[in-house]
Amino acid sequence: MEVFGSNGSAAILNDQETNVEVKNDKCVMFDKPLHDFQRRYVDSFLNEMKDFVKCLIEDKTPLSTPEDVFRAILIAQAATRSAKENKKVKIKELLGNSLSML
Repeated sequence: MEVFGSNGSAAILNDQETNVEVKNDKCVMFDKPLHDFQRRYVDSFLNEMKDFVKCLIEDKTPLSTPEDVFRAILIAQAATRSAKENKKVKIKELLGNSLSML
């Protein structure tokens, strides 16, 4: 996953068979991820479920809040719209009257 902003970018890379990456003026080439999405992130899913169960048992607040989920959905919607419309999309454009959620 890559996120680009006006001051830079951040990337989370997947595990691959090799770490070789070839770049030239025509393309960028590298190995495909080792597994499908569900197998690549199985530890993340398990940790999320363990935290949720722990919160139920111990009556604690989960690490991921409803606000975190809302923000993640907004980012995904902005990325989808940006790809479809081939333009920058600001999160504020998607919020409307929902700004109080942030």
